[in-house]
Amino acid sequence: TEALASVAKIQEQYPKSDEAAEASYQQGVVLKSTNQTDDAVRKFEATITQYPKSAASDRSRVALGWMNQSVENYARALEYFKAVATNRTDELGAEAQYALGVTQQSAKNYSEAILSYLRVKYVFPSAEDWIAKSFFNLGDCYEKTNQKQKAKDAYNIVIKQGGELAGEAEQKLRKLEQL
Repeated sequence: TEALASVAKIQEQYPKSDEAAEASYQQGVVLKSTNQTDDAVRKFEATITQYPKSAASDRSRVALGWMNQSVENYARALEYFKAVATNRTDELGAEAQYALGVTQQSAKNYSEAILSYLRVKYVFPSAEDWIAKSFFNLGDCYEKTNQKQKAKDAYNIVIKQGGELAGEAEQKLRKLEQL
């Protein structure tokens, strides 16, 4: 497509630049969005190999993590997410930390998921959206492990923060209080 060609041109003209790293990552995004999954995986992996220290390579790791998570390849997803969560302190690091929790929760490893979700708040205190999402899922993990008071506390944090999950958190809290 035209988008892929124009992005490839940036890589050719400025092969060592941050822009080239970003262009490589964006090619992976375009391939993924057009359901060319195998090509997207190859492009994200190439971005990591060619630009190992770049933000684009960490974004590629997160993308690969989500792709593996979605097909229940949890071990591989965890590797990608951990690589980013332990090396960054920004929004991308917060997303990767949250994604660790989602992956552990999907694998029904609730105690690990609880730790991952709590870590979002303490390691990434300014990442409010990821904290809200983490505490919403944290409430679910606490419910699954029969820790009703902790679940209520988690949902209350989401409600107090407001935002898009507050309504759902209120519903879950009401349900819990009826038990």
